[in-house]
Amino acid sequence: MRLTAEGNTARIQVVDNGAGIAPENKDQLFSQGFTTREGGQGLGLHSSALEAKMLGGRLSLESEGEGKGATATLELPIQGGASPASA
Repeated sequence: MRLTAEGNTARIQVVDNGAGIAPENKDQLFSQGFTTREGGQGLGLHSSALEAKMLGGRLSLESEGEGKGATATLELPIQGGASPASA
């Protein structure tokens, strides 16, 4: 996990070495109802991205492909100029 600040933006990144993301799924990841899990409802990433947007930020996922893990990045505006260390 990495926490950085650049300008007025705080960035939290979580990196894993899990299943990764298939290239054909990248454009659908945050779509309501999209899931790759059996029994999944496709609400988790969709609602997380909406919440980030409501807070003035964004959520993104990057992966070099299946079996190569993924990096989730949450970017949020820093209110009042606070740094991540003092927030």
